[in-house]
Amino acid sequence: MAKVGRNDPCPCGSGKKHKRCCGAGGVTPLGRKSHWHDVDERLVRKALRWVEKTFPDEPPPMEDFPYELGPVSEPHVPLLVSWALHVRPMRDGGLPIASRYLEAQGRKLDARERQWLEANRHAFFSIHEVLESRPGISVTLRCRFTERETVVHEVSASEALRLGHHILAHVVEIDGVGLLNGLHPRPMSAMQGQELYELARRALHETLGMRPRARLKPAEMCDPRVAFALLHTWEASFRQRRPPELRNTDGDPLLFVRERYSFDPERRAALLRALAELPGAVEAGEDDGETVLNLTRPGNAMHRGWDNTTMAVFRLGAAELVVETNSEKRADAARAALGPLLDHLRFVERDARPVDELPQPDPSGSGLPEGVDREEVAAILREMKERHYADWCSQPLPALDGKTPLEAVQGKRTRQRVQALLADMERHESGAPPDERFDVGRLRRELGLESTRG
Repeated sequence: MAKVGRNDPCPCGSGKKHKRCCGAGGVTPLGRKSHWHDVDERLVRKALRWVEKTFPDEPPPMEDFPYELGPVSEPHVPLLVSWALHVRPMRDGGLPIASRYLEAQGRKLDARERQWLEANRHAFFSIHEVLESRPGISVTLRCRFTERETVVHEVSASEALRLGHHILAHVVEIDGVGLLNGLHPRPMSAMQGQELYELARRALHETLGMRPRARLKPAEMCDPRVAFALLHTWEASFRQRRPPELRNTDGDPLLFVRERYSFDPERRAALLRALAELPGAVEAGEDDGETVLNLTRPGNAMHRGWDNTTMAVFRLGAAELVVETNSEKRADAARAALGPLLDHLRFVERDARPVDELPQPDPSGSGLPEGVDREEVAAILREMKERHYADWCSQPLPALDGKTPLEAVQGKRTRQRVQALLADMERHESGAPPDERFDVGRLRRELGLESTRG
């Protein structure tokens, strides 16, 4: 894409030279809404009035929009308008409204209006990957179908989107920069975007006969049937998507189970000795007047590098025993492990809750109890991540069709999935405090992958 020169017209559409407008400070942030969006809003009103008067039998665009809009559809309006004016063929003539309007009324429009309509003639809807985000300034997008890169100057989008995100957008290139003229309100993560891209590729091949692997040409992407297929597929994926089911390392549904037992305080010492003698029991110390023991077993079903797996946590108080596990199956196993000890315990209750029903920490505070060392917690979290990712590259993953990342990088399609997984991991780690982050770059180097742009 050509660089905007200091004496070139400013890409914001003001009509001034770049050096006397957005480029005055040495960068090109559009700190306000682009003038091109003002031009677009003006043309929308003009073109819709014109088509209503000239083609009174033309059906409303909502009638054949690729998906049904609900009662709360305001975030979808820019998408609908872009589709209706610049993509959807009119019933009479096959061209979109904007193109017919330009042909019929072009001589009555000013230069910027004609320039905007011409630029939209060459624009198309596509799935774009975010390669770089400069909050408040721009995002760099890569069209997944043509592999063309575009620097898009949009303040709101640049503040919301991050590396690896995938979006469905109608991108217009004008005066050397890109602008969003229609954006689906729901972005996707890197992995979700990769899966949807593969789904859309198959749909375009099956319905339109487009090449399933090769890079597409912009002229092919301008086919309105492509836009229809992408809009329909993108929205349908959200409506059909189920939230992922969280599972523990045994593969059981994640459920935080807490069982309470009471006992005669005089039997506490005997109970403590009996719990400590259970196979796999490890005393973990004292916590707020309770003695904590972890019930472990050798190895781990998911992580071959782990020495053991914590199956349950026993908290022995003055007259109460609390057993904590993370699945119904482990809770039953812990109860069975207590065996004869149950004769000396009185069952009180079992409380089982999914993750989203657990009490959340106070966002105004640190979330740590008084007296807990923040640096010590960070060190523990880093160690846990180190153990978790130690053999990640050689672990079979469902997201890679059961292949390990080391195996998946050997194929083009599965290599893209590995890249998407790593991008999601990098985005997740970037949101953690610096002293808790894991360097995902280590996994990239182990897999022989180039680093993505941040």
